[in-house]
Amino acid sequence: MTRLCCSQLQRTRAFCTELDRLGLLKAMHATLTQSNGKRQNLTGFKAVDLAKLGQLGDDKLLRMAKTNALELSNHPPAKPGALNA
Repeated sequence: MTRLCCSQLQRTRAFCTELDRLGLLKAMHATLTQSNGKRQNLTGFKAVDLAKLGQLGDDKLLRMAKTNALELSNHPPAKPGALNA
């Protein structure tokens, strides 16, 4: 199980590096409101810029599809604790 998780982690890192190289990632922030009313700001994460993704050339999308990179964008998250298994 650990080998599988490490492999997925390496593929995810490579996929994110490629998204960043293509200029498809944008900095994000979120504000969460807890049940007690306390607000918490989250920063330091990125998401795919859907407008830029829509403008990506067919050749680049095809390359990502042929290298199975796109399957990572629709991969279910690991179960809690799976990386420690």
